[in-house]
Amino acid sequence: MEQITFPTSEQKKVLAVLNRQGAISTTRTAKEFHKFGQGKHYKFSTLRLEVFKIKTLKRLTEHPFYSQLTKQMKKSIKEGKKYSGNQYKVIWLRVINNLKN
Repeated sequence: MEQITFPTSEQKKVLAVLNRQGAISTTRTAKEFHKFGQGKHYKFSTLRLEVFKIKTLKRLTEHPFYSQLTKQMKKSIKEGKKYSGNQYKVIWLRVINNLKN
């Protein structure tokens, strides 16, 4: 099973959200588009995650959680745009199970 990565500074927050809510979204640019597909599973920490929704965006302002993105997140996503063919993908992942069990 492939591993999904998040910036080191966000990993604890991502894990907390997944444990509390059971799902999370992540924004990716073109260099990672090929990695994600509907129904595909990934490992993050001790969790098995499944992609359950993917939305392609042309502008970052279309992001469903735009108001929740920090300035650093927006900057990082915009920097990736030069490789993305002017597209972003918002990937929704849900927890399938805890790999420790």
